[in-house]
Amino acid sequence: MRRTRRSSRSQGPARYLSARAGYFAFFIALFVVGVGFGASAVRALGDAHQAELVEYLEVYLRGLSAGGRDIPANELWQQAVAANLRTIGLLWASGPVVVGLLLAPAVIFMRGFVIGFAVGFLSFEFGLRGVLLALLGVFPQNLVAVPAILVIGVATTSFSVYVLRRKPHKVSFGAELASYTVIVLAMMVLVVAACTFEAYVAPVLMRLLAGYGRV
Repeated sequence: MRRTRRSSRSQGPARYLSARAGYFAFFIALFVVGVGFGASAVRALGDAHQAELVEYLEVYLRGLSAGGRDIPANELWQQAVAANLRTIGLLWASGPVVVGLLLAPAVIFMRGFVIGFAVGFLSFEFGLRGVLLALLGVFPQNLVAVPAILVIGVATTSFSVYVLRRKPHKVSFGAELASYTVIVLAMMVLVVAACTFEAYVAPVLMRLLAGYGRV
């Protein structure tokens, strides 16, 4: 029995992911639903709100094409990292207290909603140019950040379920908590890397597109 428990705790990433395939399927579906709701919400905006957002984006892009920006890259990086670390910290802390069963799905849905809204707004208001803006300014960092957040959400939910079902003296709570923490920290590194791209690289790519006339 001890050998079985030890092997279950030392399972590799592939086995860990395959053992939680149901969680991943649920969260991926929830993320896609969030994207759909976010894209649909664009059409629910009033004309005044749409005009404000368009004006803000045009000013931002004109600033990029002129070689400037409202927020320096290091401040943008700090803001993005701080916001994501707060979210990840809340997810991690919610696992042991079982709140993760509610918080993790909410975070995944809202992440999808925000991305869907951003892409939908750019595409709806600016057509092909908006699609290109989304490809340069939204997709690249989220190709890393979204899978990382999905893994954290799955790990949080899985750990919350483990806490609910845990039987005394069966498996060391400390070992499971350590494994859970290592997974969250590893994904946190990927999220910070995505924030670095968002702050330092994405604006440069968008500047190249912004230089092609008025958006």
